[in-house]
Amino acid sequence: MGTLALPLTDLSHLRRRVLALAENRPAVYRMLDPTGRVIYVGKAKRLRNRLLSYFRASYPEDKAARIRNATA
Repeated sequence: MGTLALPLTDLSHLRRRVLALAENRPAVYRMLDPTGRVIYVGKAKRLRNRLLSYFRASYPEDKAARIRNATA
């Protein structure tokens, strides 16, 4: 069995930023890697709820958790 990649960013800090900045309204969002490259584009009816769902996903099974772990 191989080793799992560690998150590229501090997930607790990222979650606090989502709580502080994301509004619960419809939106299109981009996930960026530490270099600023877009790694995912999504849309949501409630942005804050959607972004927080990434923190409930299980790594490495869930695509959302894999995206979260690569996001800065």
